[in-house]
Amino acid sequence: MDFETNVRSEVWSIHMGRALGVDPVEVERRVQEMLAENRTRLDGTTRPPAGG
Repeated sequence: MDFETNVRSEVWSIHMGRALGVDPVEVERRVQEMLAENRTRLDGTTRPPAGG
């Protein structure tokens, strides 16, 4: 059920972003930054962002 909810959320987000003219590359860059910051806070380690 969680997987289906996540997929549904992802698809809605993509379509809404396109309709609003949101830059998906910029959004993903920010997501990766936020994930890295939170990983650091949670476990004290630094991991490189995915794809770079």
